[in-house]
Amino acid sequence: MINISEPTVQACYELIKQSFSYNRLIDRIVSVMGVQFAMTNTAELLHAYYAHAFPKIADDIGHKCLEAYNVPVEYGATEAGKQNYQTFEEMIQLIEDVSIDFQNMLSKAILIAQENFDINIYVELIKILQDFNPMVEQAILLNDKLRIYNGVLYDYDAQIKNFWILD
Repeated sequence: MINISEPTVQACYELIKQSFSYNRLIDRIVSVMGVQFAMTNTAELLHAYYAHAFPKIADDIGHKCLEAYNVPVEYGATEAGKQNYQTFEEMIQLIEDVSIDFQNMLSKAILIAQENFDINIYVELIKILQDFNPMVEQAILLNDKLRIYNGVLYDYDAQIKNFWILD
């Protein structure tokens, strides 16, 4: 017997798919950032704290919100990672956009679980959201600092650890 509503299951599947899509997108961003822009400190931190975070989030959702209730995970297709970026600023803005978008997706999934009385899933998704919120704060700070550095990108890259708040 499955004790999760179909809308909640679908919301979880969508979060899992988007997690892997964002992993691939951020992997591409950090590759371009490190190779074409020589912003290696920034690329290293974004890879470790953002690209690696999304598969873990997907695994947590799959295990804690689906498999724990006897629902197998379905993995949707993700796009190829071949995007090109013209500026460093474009990539940092995309990190912020992705972070806010995923935060909003999590919030919507939480509401779906609540509306369908999937309270155990609701609780687990709240925990995942709470863990994710500092990533949004960091992404906003990265973009804010980029404006303060006003185009002096290599100073930004050299100093990034001074305004990195994630552990």
